[in-house]
Amino acid sequence: MILVTGGTSFNASDFLKTSDHKFVIILNKSKPIIFKENIVYFKSVKEFIDSEYKRKVKIIINFASSYNFRNNLKNNFLSSFYILFKIYKLLKNENLNMIINIGSYFQDSKTEKYTSYVFIKNFTDYFFKLIPKNIKYINLKLGDTYGPGDNRNKIFKHLRLNSYKDEINFSGNPNDIFYLTNYVLISKALNSIVLNQSLFINSNITIVRLFGEPITLLEIVNIYKKISNLNFKAKFNGKKITRKKIASFDVDYAFLFDKDKNKEISLI
Repeated sequence: MILVTGGTSFNASDFLKTSDHKFVIILNKSKPIIFKENIVYFKSVKEFIDSEYKRKVKIIINFASSYNFRNNLKNNFLSSFYILFKIYKLLKNENLNMIINIGSYFQDSKTEKYTSYVFIKNFTDYFFKLIPKNIKYINLKLGDTYGPGDNRNKIFKHLRLNSYKDEINFSGNPNDIFYLTNYVLISKALNSIVLNQSLFINSNITIVRLFGEPITLLEIVNIYKKISNLNFKAKFNGKKITRKKIASFDVDYAFLFDKDKNKEISLI
C-alpha cells in the first residue's frame, strides 16, 4: 500500500487516476477527492495512525509542495519537510521500505539554491539520505510540469491571459529556458519505480531526474499556437533573461542508469 501526501494535488491526481495500486491519502479539505475503490481517505494523520492501514503502508510518495515558489520558508518547511518527517517517524517501525520525494530541477540550479523552496527541498534530501539503510529514499526531480488541461499558475502563467484578444501578453523573455515534463510522464515514472521496487531498493540510485530538452518560451508559444489553433500576436514583457540553461542537464532524463548493475532502466 502507498501513502501519498499532497494526494489531492494536480500532479498526484493523474497518478492516482491511472494507477491500480492501493493508496492511502490524508485529505486536504480544500481540494476535490478522487472516488476509486483502491483509494482510502483519512481526515487527519491521527485518524490514519489509529487505523489498521498504518501497518500496510510500504511506500510514501511526497507530492506536498512538489513545485511551489510562492510559499515562504515556514510554509515550505511545513508542507515539504515536516509532514513527510512526521509520517516517517510514525511508520518507520512498521513495514515502510521506500520514500519517494517529488522535487524540482531548480534544485540543480545555482541561481535558485537560496530560494526558500529549493533550500527546503535540498535540506529534505540531505536529511532523508541519512535515514536507516532499510528504508530507500529517492528524490524524483521534475522539470516544468505541463499538459493538456493544466491551467495552474505554473508553466501556463506564461501562456495566454485572455483568449478573446488578438494580442496575448507573456510575462517572460522569449529566450527564457524551460524543461518540460508532462504530468503523464510523471505517472509512468512513478509506476515504474513502484513496480520495480526491489530493483531500486537494491541499487545505489537516490536521484532520478525527469525532464526533457531545454526549450525557450518562444518555442512554447509557437507550440501553443499550433495545438490551440489560435491566431494571436505574442507580446513578451520580460526584458531580462531570468531562466538560463543549466549546462549539465540538457538531455532527456526520462531514464536512469544503474551503475551497480551496469544497465539502463527505462522509466517510460
